[in-house]
Amino acid sequence: MKSRDDNPASPVPRAPISLFAVLAVVLGVVFVIVFGSLMLKRLDVQWWGNSTALAEAQSAVKKGDWPAALQAIQQVPAEERDRADFLRVLADYLQGSRTNPDMLARTMASLEAAGALQPADSLWMCREQLREGRLSAARRSLESIPPALRTQLQVMEVEIQLLQMEGKTSDAKRLQKTLETTFAAEPAVILRSAVREMEGTFPEFQSAAREQLWTLTARDDGYGLAALRVLGKRQDLAHYEAVRLRQIVEKHPQALITDHLTVLSAIIRLNPSQKGSIIDAALQDHRRGRKEEMQALAAWLAQQGEFERMQRFCAGTPLLNSAELFLLLAQGLAEQERWAGLDELLSPGHQIPVSPARASTWRALAAHHLHPNDVHLTRKHLTSAIKEGAQEKNTLAILGAARIAEVSAMPDLALQAYLTLAKDGGPDELSILEKCWETATLLKDSKALLVVAEQQHRLRPEEPRYQQRFHYLSLLSGKPPPQTNLPASPAKTVHNQNERLLQALQASLTGDLKTAENHLKQIQEPEALPPGERAVYAGLLVKTGGDASRAFEVVERIHSNLLLPEEAVFLKLAR
Repeated sequence: MKSRDDNPASPVPRAPISLFAVLAVVLGVVFVIVFGSLMLKRLDVQWWGNSTALAEAQSAVKKGDWPAALQAIQQVPAEERDRADFLRVLADYLQGSRTNPDMLARTMASLEAAGALQPADSLWMCREQLREGRLSAARRSLESIPPALRTQLQVMEVEIQLLQMEGKTSDAKRLQKTLETTFAAEPAVILRSAVREMEGTFPEFQSAAREQLWTLTARDDGYGLAALRVLGKRQDLAHYEAVRLRQIVEKHPQALITDHLTVLSAIIRLNPSQKGSIIDAALQDHRRGRKEEMQALAAWLAQQGEFERMQRFCAGTPLLNSAELFLLLAQGLAEQERWAGLDELLSPGHQIPVSPARASTWRALAAHHLHPNDVHLTRKHLTSAIKEGAQEKNTLAILGAARIAEVSAMPDLALQAYLTLAKDGGPDELSILEKCWETATLLKDSKALLVVAEQQHRLRPEEPRYQQRFHYLSLLSGKPPPQTNLPASPAKTVHNQNERLLQALQASLTGDLKTAENHLKQIQEPEALPPGERAVYAGLLVKTGGDASRAFEVVERIHSNLLLPEEAVFLKLAR
């Protein structure tokens, strides 16, 4: 008998499959499918999405659609922004939109570090480095441009500028001639050459250049507009030429309202009898223009001296809220001596779009002319102008206040204003200090003179004039500065007499009257000294036991009102 196992056809018994195992397998499969789908979707968003954003940015940059380019650039994730292709798009966007020079410079530096600069980038870097005065870096950027591209117009222009800044004038001139020969038909070259020849001294060249400019005005691009602007500002323009320019500018697609007004100014200058009708027509044409056009027209009216028309034109509009137009109107009213109008313009009921310091300066000017007997009103406005100007660091307002104070016979306020300006330093500090010196001398203010002399000496420590001033005033005040000992060589010149007097004064301050007497004996011509120093000499002469009659003779004709208070003390001793 065969067993069940010996029969191959007999079914093999299986272990029973649990329900739990089945469910586990099914759930595992579902998890794998779902997780894989999510991962694929995420990868698709990362790679395809980023690629699309970058492509959109590239496309927008090529079209010059800067808002769309910026939006696409912002969609690129941060981890992708170090890639050269992203940096390239960003650099192109920043160059084209001109929105963030600092970011563009950093982007160019990143491209340079990645070795991904293009010739146009090197040219841009060269221009920026020239603007910053970094000539060595500009030379390196220029040299990085392939030789085959160095003969392009824009590259040659930059190289000429670099050569000029490097002091290689001859090389720059040679390259300029090469450029003008190679690109003789280029409008940029024609324009520059014509402008240069128009400023020359040869009539035949000037005439040819003028014709070239007129030819360029037929172009409807920026070169045509530039030529039009050059001709419009020529003082030797004929009336028929101005009329011709007006016809051209009215048709030029890029012309601004300022270009129209420049040509109108030329026509008015050449035919003043038409001024009123031309202005009325311009006002009518642009009365409902954009804000920028209205502002330009108002400024043009001020330039024409038409301040009443300007006020009427601006009435009921926010135009005078512009600081520039407000100042033009104020300046114009002052030039025409319309002080009541200026005072009304600055009244508290009006909106004044300039700083408090500037407004106070204008009020002081109006008060000086409208109320010449009310000194307190003018002083009040000037004091405010100086105080507010100091807080605002408004140099123009303080300088204006100083000049009004001078013409209003208020030298103390003028001195206060000049001293305020001198505190801030700056390139004009020495000249401002000289104004302080003149005003303080007029006021006989020895304390202010000492402050000024000390600042002048600090700025120019080796200049004898400032040395002498500082040492003299310090000694007069009773507080000699360190190292005031001067050479004791015999002297006959006024300059050395001054030095001897300083040495005598210093010795007297220490109680060494014998040394002071010896220095005084070296002064042979005391009459040649300025009045104040003459008084000091005479007083010291008496103090050291010298000839009293001689001392009186030296100061006999000196008026005390010419002297500083400290010098007047010595004058009293001599008399």
